[in-house]
Amino acid sequence: MLSRDHLAMFVSYPAGPQYQQMLLGGTEKYGGQGLLMLFTILIIVFNVLLILLITISPVLRQSTKHLLILNVAVGDLLMGLLVCPLLLDVTFRHDWIFSCHTFNTLTLFRTSLVPSVTCLGLFLINVFYIHRITSHHLYAPNKAEVIMPMVLGFVIWLLSIITLVPLYFGATFPRNSSSVLTCTRVVSDETSAHLYVIFSYFPQLLCILASTIMMVYVHLPGYLSRNLLFYGEHIQVPLDAISAIFITIALYTPYFVLEFATISYPCPTHQKCVQLHMVSQLTMWLVLAKSFLVPVCWLCCREVRRALKCLCCG
Repeated sequence: MLSRDHLAMFVSYPAGPQYQQMLLGGTEKYGGQGLLMLFTILIIVFNVLLILLITISPVLRQSTKHLLILNVAVGDLLMGLLVCPLLLDVTFRHDWIFSCHTFNTLTLFRTSLVPSVTCLGLFLINVFYIHRITSHHLYAPNKAEVIMPMVLGFVIWLLSIITLVPLYFGATFPRNSSSVLTCTRVVSDETSAHLYVIFSYFPQLLCILASTIMMVYVHLPGYLSRNLLFYGEHIQVPLDAISAIFITIALYTPYFVLEFATISYPCPTHQKCVQLHMVSQLTMWLVLAKSFLVPVCWLCCREVRRALKCLCCG
């Protein structure tokens, strides 16, 4: 039998003490608050630095790859600017004082929109890398290829919104209870909840995996047999993109797998729920950690390091 109260902890954003305990290790503890503050600072600093470098550097602004990275960084930055500060506020106040519109917006950002947009952004980066290898040219600095990634960045946001917002409101309904915030939404049925979790991450995951395999497939034979150096460019293995993809998959997947499994198999006893809360707490920290570890990967890119050096040293 589906436990709506239990599923609410996984679909709803922090409102009740039970969800706060699952997410942050208990409202009576303060260690989680310190770690959340650290994560917030790291997310904002690394993503702001990356966005500034891309927007200030003329070379990076004309690079399809880095304009697509910009879209990924904006999604991660929203986690640091919107999600983490309000999470931190909840842990200090032990209550939700903002509007239900803010509540639902925050829920959508954390559980679906940001993961969807960042994963689709990584997919597009892979696609443009494959295009670069197969057509033997740079991420071209012409006007058309500067506009295209910006258009695609808008498209992936729009696609995620028009897909996931109806699913979210279709899969949940407001909870009417005096013990929790009235705008807390709980799962209406298993099928809708499954669809919401699936479309928030798993199709995007398949796109990333398929494009990564294709990227490796076209890179190795091309590098070994076509002598890409002949075209005046030494096309290196995109270690930054591969690292970002690995970190994204490794840190997002446990959270969404746990959500999907919990819908089908809610914990039957209090002890099992406590154990599940501990696991869910860890997966939520992994999701937050992804938002500052991925920009670190992009900052290690050769072109970004060169732009940072020019910015610092002139």
